[in-house]
Amino acid sequence: MNSATIIVGLGFLFVVVAFFLFKSQIFILLNRLAKIQFRGVKKLQYTDQDMDEDIEPELPIQSWLGLPNEKFIGRIVIFVILSFLIFIIFSSFSGVLVQLGNAEFSAGYEKFGIATYNLALEFDQDLKEAVNNCYAYNTQQQYELAISSCSKAIEIDPNYAAAYARRGYAYLNLQKYDLAIADFTKDIQLIPVATRSYLNRGTVYMQQNQYDLAIAEFTKSMSINPKEPQAWLNRGLAYIQNGQSDLAIPDCQKAIELEEKYWNAYFCLGLAFSNQGKYELAITNFNKAIERAPSAKASSLYCLQGATFTKMGNFESAITAFEQGVKTDVTNENDWCKTALDNARQGIATP
Repeated sequence: MNSATIIVGLGFLFVVVAFFLFKSQIFILLNRLAKIQFRGVKKLQYTDQDMDEDIEPELPIQSWLGLPNEKFIGRIVIFVILSFLIFIIFSSFSGVLVQLGNAEFSAGYEKFGIATYNLALEFDQDLKEAVNNCYAYNTQQQYELAISSCSKAIEIDPNYAAAYARRGYAYLNLQKYDLAIADFTKDIQLIPVATRSYLNRGTVYMQQNQYDLAIAEFTKSMSINPKEPQAWLNRGLAYIQNGQSDLAIPDCQKAIELEEKYWNAYFCLGLAFSNQGKYELAITNFNKAIERAPSAKASSLYCLQGATFTKMGNFESAITAFEQGVKTDVTNENDWCKTALDNARQGIATP
């Protein structure tokens, strides 16, 4: 439902209210319009066969403007009050829809929840603008502006759960971890099955090197939606950081089972096998990750592949991989790769 539809609906309700308040005056007005003689129209003549029949004179019809002032003003006041009440009902209806959407999300009806949330925005244009800006600024990585817009949405409707999730995401990217955790937790309070916030809380704990807490968050997300590949991948990476590569391997494999093109999962497997000294398997999975990864991520993968080759004593292949990693490093984020390349040329393995 768009804004135009809502405006038409409100207009229709106003017309209905006006009709019931002034319907007698409307009929009188229509009656008088019907008696107007238009130019060029002949009046039809009827002859009554019974000339003796008494014809009662037409009763005078009171003009609607001739109503007593008190009665007329009273009806105008009632019309204004009812119109105001209709406006209030429609404005508060947005909040009702948001809470209904939260209930639908919580019950597992995601599509219904999304539709109800979208409908709620159509009944509150201020909320709609704040939410749209909240999303847009996050996408544009303008996190301070995102926080401002998300906060405005929360001020308008404190039950709009998605605004907490988006604001928490902005806080996460600004490394304001306590504020991020608070917002993700609020999102979960409103929608207990909000896996997005379990995943994001886990990401916060990963960045704080609290791997056991991160693993618990990812496990909770998986218990709600076991078909979410990111949860399996994230827990696999957390296991690797926690020195549990043996537990990481089945998680990364499960992520690939759910999403075959998930390059991150092949990267996860490559790290896990490399940590176990299974270098051939590591190289195989790094190759698969490189084939599927966006070009911006290729540099890191080539460098990791090169490091693995040095551990195998295959410096020729290592040099080739490192050179490719340096060549594709458009952001200069892999300076270590240049050092590793120099070491490989001298026959020194990357630790």
